[in-house]
Parts: sequence; C-alpha cells; structure tokens
Amino acid sequence: MLDVQCPHCQKALSLRQRKGLILQPSIHCIHCNGLVRIKQNSVFLNSWFLGTIFGITMQLFLNSSLPFIICTVLFVGFVFQPFIDILYSLEPEEEDDFDF
Repeated sequence: MLDVQCPHCQKALSLRQRKGLILQPSIHCIHCNGLVRIKQNSVFLNSWFLGTIFGITMQLFLNSSLPFIICTVLFVGFVFQPFIDILYSLEPEEEDDFDF
C-alpha cells in the first residue's frame, strides 16, 4: 500500500526501504542500485501544505502572535516534514561529477 516504484527499474520500494531518506538526500535502490531521491516538487508542496494548515490552526485556536506562529510553523516543518516526504514518489538522482 505504501510502496513507491523506483524510477530506474520500476520495482516497488517499501516504506522500510525508503526510511533512509529521512536523514539522507538520496538512497540506492535495493533492486538496481540506482540513486533515487524524493521528488522536489513533492517536498515543496508538502512543506507549503504542512505550514499553511498548521499556521491557520494555530491562528484560529490559539490566537497567538504572528512571530510565534512563524517560528512554530518553521520548527514543525523542519522536524516532521522528512517523515511525511518519504510517502511521496521518487525521482532519479543525478550524480555530480565535478572535475577541477
């Protein structure tokens, strides 16, 4: 149910296999060894959604000041967003080859 396909080999990666994306920007697929990461547009939409919902909820129910709401929304976003991001689809990670 929570499986996401690898963009390289189209085989399913379970939530357990993707948990490395919480602490690392990319992981290797266990089937084809290709580098994958979370789609960046998913990260953007997720952070916007999480921040908006949490900010509106704080404003409505706590009637807090704007600086407190902004600081709390940023804290919650940084802490909880990686756990939510691993539920979204993946994209191939390009390896950067810099020759200086």
